[in-house]
Amino acid sequence: MKKILLTLAGFFVTLLTMAQSPNLMNYQGVARNAVGNVLPSQPIGLRLSILSGSPTGAVVYQETRQVTTNAFGLFNVVVGSPGFLSQTGTVAGVNWTAFGTGAGTKFLQVEIDATGGTAYFNVGSTQLVSVPYSLYAGAAAPVGPAGGDLTGTYPNPQIFFPLIKTFNATTLTPANTELIGMTNTAPTGTLGAITGKSSSTSSSANAITGTMTSSSPGGLSSGVTGINNGTGGSGIGVTGTQAGSGWGVYGQTPSGWGVHGNTTSGTGVVGISSSGAGVWGNSTTGNSGLFNNTNAANTAATVGVTTNGVGIGVNSTTTGTGRAGWFEVNNAASTANAIEASTNGTGASWGIRANSSGTNGAGLFVQSNATNTANNVQSNQTGLGRAGLFQNTNTANNADALLASTVTTGTTASGLHGTAGSSGISVAAKKGAWGESDAGVGVYGTSGSGNGMMGTSGTGAFGMFGFNFGTGGGIGASSASGRAADFSLLAGNSSTVLNATTAGTGMTGAFSNTNAANTNHTVDVTNANVSNTGFYNATHYVQRGPLFPAGGTIWGWTGDPSGIWSTNFTGPAVQGISQTNLGVIGLSNTGTGVYGFVGGASGVGVQAVANSASAYALQTSGQVQIGGLGAATNRILGATNAAGDATWRTAASLGIVSGSGTLNYVPKWTPDGTTIGNSQLFDNGTNVGLGTTSPNGRLDIDNASATARGQQIVNSAAANTSAGLFAQSNHVS
Repeated sequence: MKKILLTLAGFFVTLLTMAQSPNLMNYQGVARNAVGNVLPSQPIGLRLSILSGSPTGAVVYQETRQVTTNAFGLFNVVVGSPGFLSQTGTVAGVNWTAFGTGAGTKFLQVEIDATGGTAYFNVGSTQLVSVPYSLYAGAAAPVGPAGGDLTGTYPNPQIFFPLIKTFNATTLTPANTELIGMTNTAPTGTLGAITGKSSSTSSSANAITGTMTSSSPGGLSSGVTGINNGTGGSGIGVTGTQAGSGWGVYGQTPSGWGVHGNTTSGTGVVGISSSGAGVWGNSTTGNSGLFNNTNAANTAATVGVTTNGVGIGVNSTTTGTGRAGWFEVNNAASTANAIEASTNGTGASWGIRANSSGTNGAGLFVQSNATNTANNVQSNQTGLGRAGLFQNTNTANNADALLASTVTTGTTASGLHGTAGSSGISVAAKKGAWGESDAGVGVYGTSGSGNGMMGTSGTGAFGMFGFNFGTGGGIGASSASGRAADFSLLAGNSSTVLNATTAGTGMTGAFSNTNAANTNHTVDVTNANVSNTGFYNATHYVQRGPLFPAGGTIWGWTGDPSGIWSTNFTGPAVQGISQTNLGVIGLSNTGTGVYGFVGGASGVGVQAVANSASAYALQTSGQVQIGGLGAATNRILGATNAAGDATWRTAASLGIVSGSGTLNYVPKWTPDGTTIGNSQLFDNGTNVGLGTTSPNGRLDIDNASATARGQQIVNSAAANTSAGLFAQSNHVS
């Protein structure tokens, strides 16, 4: 394109900030060619743009036109007037002020197409300056769009929100003055100097917020301060009201006081309510309410509660997992009680009464000082009543009326101790402890790991005696994890540790395991004396010998009353029966766990019987050693008759063929015809090889011989017309 020169002859800017301004601009120019000659009487295309801030700034208005130069190459345009081909924005919408969006100096950019088309060429930008309209506007009241901290249009703009400003009060005049100060001098009325309202329905919203932004403000600094200079009446520094069920005043802090009240002689904080709570405190991690007496000489009550009504003086209720009340004395030298209650009532009035409607007990007393030898709970009775009474008044309650336990490792402490002299625990005189039962348990003792019940006697009588009038047990013992009962004799005592006799028709002793998941022994007996024969006594005819090992722990005997081993045995010496577990188990570190012996010409030393095909008559884990006639290396225990009698025999005598082979080789009879060995065929599951262990075809023959044929096929039947070798493939290439 030929370069076009454009002479800017002059232009006028209309007043844009006056109501009567035409919002138009006159522009006049001369079009010349590259050598400076004018372009007379020629149509040209124009694109005029108003730029903001700089000659290359943002376009705030743009229009395109087609004009024709006169005989001198001169053309005139009224920017913003009708007749444009296209328009972006309006001249009236341009912000000509020095503030607000799009503010700043303005430039006119001219682009021309000498052929009258739209292939515009930028010929330059020129700053717009004031003309009489705008000079007059500088002295007139502002009109049009407002900017800066204002919004809307003049003459009635509004403050632009959010209005957030930051100032340094020390640089103001006067210094350190309020940034905003309001004073209401009216002597009447209820409205204050500043009112904040909010229509928000969001949580934690507020109408007025005061914030101390420093992380370490000075003492007694406050986000909001309310001061009442009145010295009489009942003025209020800060008032908070709430129309619903919320808080009138709400204070929140991570570690300090949410609400703090301070006075020299009056009341720090007063709460009054006609039906609700006068003062209510709530905390998620700390104390909901805290009352401190910091004066050591103060004898007044830290918390004083008085009531003339029939209600409760102090009521503490918790719906969580914490305590409803806690009383503590932290002064080691203090002799005062942590809690003391008294009553002058003569009716059903108790000094302390605990009631529980939940699943926990009504009272719990804990002594946490390991060196304290004082009684944890002590009851002194100077009247005629009992020092203590424990009753279970619920007929459906199966729990104990009184339970005492101890975890001491000492040997003299007791879970419950009744002293001599008078009745310790008794319904009759002179009993250390007495328990009666018509049909249940007279005395019941349990232990987590020690003795559930222990009785001693110094005169030879019973250390513990239980008698039952009904059908229950005279003495019952149970334990959570330890032994339910221990019976032992001191050294030198040759009496029987446990002696059980019956004069009735029942069993003398019964040991039962009622837990189906229990894998322990029903009875476990040990003998530390390895020289003891384990026999009944030394007067029996049966003596210890090679067939009778020493050190028996349980001796099972059946026979005549004289103890002589004879042929009139009528039952098993030891019998073990179990539905799902082991009937008899024997354990030994180096000896024999279970030993069976037959002394006569016939019989069975150990017999195991299974009554179903899915049961095991004998099951072992580990090595098995069975001796007998013919036992030797590589012998097999085989039956010799239909009755199942077995002896040690060779494999060949039982018709068993043995041998050895290599993986994947097809077996065959070895030349002696009695054992199995390898053939020449190798079968890997997919291909078969003869002479090779890596066959590549369904049949692979590898001839490694220098003289023998690799393959020979002979058809010796003269009448056979078939081929000696036939090969066929279904694949067509």
